Amino acid sequence: MKRNIHTKGLSAFFPFSSPFLDIESEGILLGLNKNNIPYIKDIFKLTNANGIILATSGSGKSYFTKLLISRQFMNGCDVIIIDPQGEYLAITEHYKGETITISKNSETMINPLDLMGHDYLEKRLSLMDLFQIMFGDLSEIQKSILDRAVDLTYARKTITRDSYKGKKSPVMEDLYKEMISLEKDAVQQEKVTYRALLNRLGMYTSNGVFSFLNKDTNINFSNNFVCFNIGSMPKQVKPVVMYLVLDYVYMNMKSSLKRKLLVIDEAWSLLQTAEESSYVFEIVKTCRKFNLGLLMITQDVADLVNSKAGNAVLANTSYTFLLRQKPAVMMNVTRTFNLSDHEKEYLISAEKGQGILILENEHQEIKVIASPKEHELITTNPDELIKQTEDKKGTPNNQVNTDIILDIEKDVYPAEGLSLEEQNFLTNHGYELGSFHNLQNKRQVNYFVKKRLPESILHTYYVDLIFNELRKHTDKIEKHRTVEPDLIFTNKRGEEIALEIETGLGLEKKKKIHDEKFSMRKKQYGERCFVFLTRSNLEDSYRRHGLPLLFRLEILKFVGLKLDRANTENTTIEPHKPNL
Repeated sequence: MKRNIHTKGLSAFFPFSSPFLDIESEGILLGLNKNNIPYIKDIFKLTNANGIILATSGSGKSYFTKLLISRQFMNGCDVIIIDPQGEYLAITEHYKGETITISKNSETMINPLDLMGHDYLEKRLSLMDLFQIMFGDLSEIQKSILDRAVDLTYARKTITRDSYKGKKSPVMEDLYKEMISLEKDAVQQEKVTYRALLNRLGMYTSNGVFSFLNKDTNINFSNNFVCFNIGSMPKQVKPVVMYLVLDYVYMNMKSSLKRKLLVIDEAWSLLQTAEESSYVFEIVKTCRKFNLGLLMITQDVADLVNSKAGNAVLANTSYTFLLRQKPAVMMNVTRTFNLSDHEKEYLISAEKGQGILILENEHQEIKVIASPKEHELITTNPDELIKQTEDKKGTPNNQVNTDIILDIEKDVYPAEGLSLEEQNFLTNHGYELGSFHNLQNKRQVNYFVKKRLPESILHTYYVDLIFNELRKHTDKIEKHRTVEPDLIFTNKRGEEIALEIETGLGLEKKKKIHDEKFSMRKKQYGERCFVFLTRSNLEDSYRRHGLPLLFRLEILKFVGLKLDRANTENTTIEPHKPNL
């Protein structure tokens, strides 16, 4: 049946009708207000996009945070999470993000002395803040000694205020050695101060309990959803690592003006050790210039509202979400956020997922709501998680089978199709993620490649790639990591053919080694030794050795000529052009 209906009657079919409905077109749903009207706001249109979530344990702050992250990401905003408890791994995996695990056993690490994009003087100032987190309270004399030692340590790496770009930074061991050298020349009264600093600094060197920080920086991320997982990091150094990650992310994100959300869970563990740290607050104040929103989550409400650090953060945030609070801290919360008696009572008795959202000077009672799919993704209820696991896995006895059957002796694994657990497993067992071309002219693809020192992962990748291509046609093939050629295979005439894979890395330093190696190859194999070059601009450097050269796009033709045809005479590859 078809009927005409007037506008007033049609409006009754809409679930939300109110003269107060105010929707910002680029905003996200933050919840329902007390009239059950959708509250949709764009936090990037506030004075700044910084926010803080304050709540007691079990009040729904993680649920709201994950919901906010999910909706912001789907709205075109990049997301970076500093995760001290491993809570955000599932949502990162769901959105095909990248998890960077930083632990005492992982290869990924941030060097505390890495410049990380700072100019030299700015880095020295930043280190004074970092040292207070690492060593505790420092006197002015101790700061002066440390600053002098830092300056000399960088100078030995030829890093100065006038020349610092593109140079390798020292590590904590270098600073420790410089301090020992300075102690020898110090007067007797100063030796006590030096010894006190050396005792603390020694924990971060090769023989110390925190020696895993004594490494070069080994992190690179390009994904638009990144989670820094520091859940396995010892609690004593979590604030240090959180500071380093925050610094690293902040300096890297300055290069883009795209909307970005940086989430710091358990933010108070960082702030409480940075009472006098101007650098942390400088980030809070300036991230707006780079279209970056900082979202901090904490349950230490009383500590936050009663501290200098906490008040500095609160003064530079445009929105705050208060969920259920304990009566013991309610007086401080009421005074800090200028709450009414009604709001005070509301927060004390609020149900899970209900609270007061403060956007600049506007207070709204908000109820957090999620769709069934969102709820399934972000729930932290243990009973629901167990049921989800049973439904997905169907494993008896409520146990989840998480066996990883990857062979860690295999050189290369495609990143696509690997689970988050498998990726972390490879990263923690000597694999590095890289992006490489295959043997056809297609876009680069991500692979996990085993680090086989002294060779680069580029070298290992192409040796494995060509080996697998040759193995399709013959089982008479050998792969070597010794003084022998990288690959040796036998053609249909019974002749051994050798392949050397060359990336050109460290070419100048290896000139003498190459001369000896290729001279020996000519004696062994003559023109049956081919040199595969990963880049066309290396041609002139390797042409002088007098061996036939191959490039990536020639390998398939090479295999066809050498292995697929019975007549192997006159099967040399035509001289290639530099643009191949």
